[in-house]
Amino acid sequence: EYPSLAVSPLLSGITQVAVNFTMWSDSTGLAETWVANDSADAVAAAVDKFITGTGAVALHIQGFSGLGKTRSVLEALRGKPCEPLVAYVHAADALPPSLVYRLQQQRRHAVLVVDECDARTHEILTQQIPAGSKVRLITIGTPSGYRPKAEVHKIGLIDDQAMREVLRLNEPALPLGAARVVADAAAGNAKLTLILANDLFPPPASAAANLTTPEIIKSYVTRSLPTGSGLLACAALALFSSVGFDSDAAHELQAVGAGLGFSVLELRAAAEDLNRDGLLSQLGRFRAVTPHPLAIYLAARGWEQFSGQIAVNLLPSLDDSMTARLLQRATDMGESGPVRQVITRLLGPGGLFEDAVTSSDDRSGILMYLAVLAPQAIASRLAATLAALTDKERKAMASERPEVTWTLEKLAWHSATFRQAADGLLSLAVAAHE
Repeated sequence: EYPSLAVSPLLSGITQVAVNFTMWSDSTGLAETWVANDSADAVAAAVDKFITGTGAVALHIQGFSGLGKTRSVLEALRGKPCEPLVAYVHAADALPPSLVYRLQQQRRHAVLVVDECDARTHEILTQQIPAGSKVRLITIGTPSGYRPKAEVHKIGLIDDQAMREVLRLNEPALPLGAARVVADAAAGNAKLTLILANDLFPPPASAAANLTTPEIIKSYVTRSLPTGSGLLACAALALFSSVGFDSDAAHELQAVGAGLGFSVLELRAAAEDLNRDGLLSQLGRFRAVTPHPLAIYLAARGWEQFSGQIAVNLLPSLDDSMTARLLQRATDMGESGPVRQVITRLLGPGGLFEDAVTSSDDRSGILMYLAVLAPQAIASRLAATLAALTDKERKAMASERPEVTWTLEKLAWHSATFRQAADGLLSLAVAAHE
């Protein structure tokens, strides 16, 4: 059978939501000169194995923003026999629910690449593709804590030598000393490398040579982003891994503004400032501050400024999805005094998370984040909850709430919570096999 192209106007293709390989390759966000590197080579190997030999129908590429995930997948497919079959969708949120089904019904041969797709959405899409299908799915996204059953390839940092070659080819006027400073400060993040290179030149590299990475990012933010309330509005947006902006997701922007004291116009103006400097990704109806190190810096500023309002006004007004995205960004920040104080307060009597991990709590999407932010409190609650269950209830939890097992596995890595987590995992394993 002739391999029908997935994206073709002559074949009544899907060009309203997807583009072919050539259009994807020509997009403005992929204009930098490509530099091969070990991380990209690993992606290429994973993609090649998936396309030619595994028999799997889906592959998920995962990594923080700015590491070159999308470009690595593009280059992995360039020049391969499957290149004419590629259909690229810029965000999972822009993917019509019926698209995969339509490709199946029309008997298309396709390599469907869906960008800005989290692991949970990847799993949902994968379930729509039967074994033996002519459709292959590659999704690209940032870590969310969810662990799909399908194969996941985690992209690594770019090595220093490749980073300096990126600068040599894309910023040839940058002095060698400045290039070393930028490459060290960006710590393997390609997008941050190019952003900082543009910011440090033409000032002499010596001005930044003795600064740490956070200090260099702070210097960039001070010079490039608005000051005062404008900067705080940028920080408010960075508090979330993504925020709804358009159509029926626009209420999320209103919720952020109402919780932190900004108007929607102020938040949209901040988004424009970020977008102007290439610091905002469009994810269909949603937006995300990027690259990851800069988003973390701004989020930390947001927690320092708004921790009281986050606890009292913002979090109580959020739905489960927005709560999970706020807590996800908080876990990405690492140790933070303001975050720890707020989470401890909300886990206490009368707090928003007072019932977290109890049998009456059904907010499975936030459990793993709370375990990272307050490991001892969550370990103790899980131990008490499991001890109070009957064997039948424990068996049901083992089969119906995988997030509990994932959380216990995460807690088992902490010396302070290892025993409680190990006991919990053992009790669930025993119950599951009875």
